[in-house]
Amino acid sequence: MERSSLSVGARGSRLLAGALLLATGVQVALALAGLPGWPCPVRQGLGIPCPGCGLTRGLSALLSGDWSVALRWHPLAPLALVGTALAAAAAGAPPRLSDRIIRGAEGLAARKGIVVLAVTVLLLSWLLRFFPYA
Repeated sequence: MERSSLSVGARGSRLLAGALLLATGVQVALALAGLPGWPCPVRQGLGIPCPGCGLTRGLSALLSGDWSVALRWHPLAPLALVGTALAAAAAGAPPRLSDRIIRGAEGLAARKGIVVLAVTVLLLSWLLRFFPYA
């Protein structure tokens, strides 16, 4: 059996990736089946859509091969698909490959400029989609 060189925190990252993958998979499967998924807590609590609203339907459209619909639901759906694929790889790959994926993601997240850019793009996308006259 191959032993992982990751710390306990990194092993927790692998478990978190698996849990997020499972939740994403269930949500997207429900959407693909035409069934209601979990409602957005922000939209239910505040009455406005959150920056991620539309990602489930966007992912579902991508998995159905309909890029134009996916981009209408959420312009960042293709990036969410890449993130989901990386989470799947991190959760299900052999430990050595999983370790490399997790370390790469942690290294990317450690770069403040990348995080600021990602949050800025997400918020701008949200503002332009839901508040076009703001």
